[in-house]
Order: sequence, then structure tokens, then C-alpha cells
Amino acid sequence: MPDQPPPLADRIALVTGANSGLGRAVAGALAGQGATVLMVCRDAARGEQARDGIMAATGNPQVLLFVADLASQAAIRGLAAQVRERFDRLHLLINNAGTAFPARRLSPDGIEMALAVNHYSGP
Repeated sequence: MPDQPPPLADRIALVTGANSGLGRAVAGALAGQGATVLMVCRDAARGEQARDGIMAATGNPQVLLFVADLASQAAIRGLAAQVRERFDRLHLLINNAGTAFPARRLSPDGIEMALAVNHYSGP
């Protein structure tokens, strides 16, 4: 029987909060199944480290890093534009990024921070 392509070889997945925890695990699992994975991370250095680790662990070179602070509506719009420039579709969208703070904080747009990141940040 000929080798079968990985199950997600023709799929494009975007994962927010992909540099640690559940987001990193999901990004790694998708990459391991052959998907093109668009990792969205707030910190470039941590995102690069996570991306490099996922690529090394899975052997999948189609793991791409996008840096965006999802507390900012301008950054979200910029992220969406960058993704649209490179891809004509997404097959999977994993909105994993989330936050919680012990005290009220506002985003750069004046939106309560948890609401801005946890609800308004889907690209």
C-alpha cells in the first residue's frame, strides 16, 4: 500500500496563544498531523522558540509564526490582513489565547482587558 499523506496535509490551522500550554500542545498536534499551522503569539522570542520546538518535534516545516498582541484591535486587524495576504482560507481556527487579571485593567482601546482578549480577539 502506498504511503498515505498525513491526515491534515491539506489543511491550514490558526492557533492563538500558541507558544505555551494548551495552545502549544494543539499547535504541535496539528503540525504532527501535517497541517500548516499559523501560530499567533504575543512575544516574538517565545513564539520563535515554540515554533522551532514544534518543527523539530514533528518534522513539519509548515509552522509559521505571527506576532500580535490580541488585546489591541489594531493588532488584530493587522494580523487578519497578514493572514489574508498569505492564505485564501483557514480550515481550523483555535481561539486559545485568554487572560485573567486580579484587578480591572483596560486594553489600549479602552476595553476591559479580559473581554478584549478573551472575546474580541478572534481574527
